[in-house]
Amino acid sequence: MRLFDCACAREIWHLLTDAISREAVEISERYADQQATFAELDSIHQKAFAVARSQRKDPFNDAGWAACSCSISRSALSSAYDKASGALAKELSKKAPVREAHRAVTSARQTRLVRCIFGNP
Repeated sequence: MRLFDCACAREIWHLLTDAISREAVEISERYADQQATFAELDSIHQKAFAVARSQRKDPFNDAGWAACSCSISRSALSSAYDKASGALAKELSKKAPVREAHRAVTSARQTRLVRCIFGNP
C-alpha cells in the first residue's frame, strides 16, 4: 500500500513545492523496496509532518499532507489517496461543483491503479 500512496503523491509532484515533501515520497518508495531504513523513514516523516503543518493556510496544503502520509511508519492505507485527489481538484477549480467532479475523476484513476496492482476480485 505504501507504493500506492507514493504513486498518488507522484501524481501531484508539481504541487510539492518543497524539497522535504519530495524527499518524503522518495524515501518512502525506497523503504517499500527495502532500500531505506526505518530510522530514515521515521526521520523524514517528522520533517514532512512539520512542513505540512506549517503550510496549513496554503490552499494546496493537501499536497504536503499527501507526501507526509507516504512516510507514516505503519503499513496501512493512509490518506495520501484522499489528499492527492483533493490537491488536484483544488488546483483545477475553485468552484465546489467543478472541484468535486475533478476529484471523482482522480479517484476513479486511483481506483484503477489499485485494481492494476492487486487485481479486481
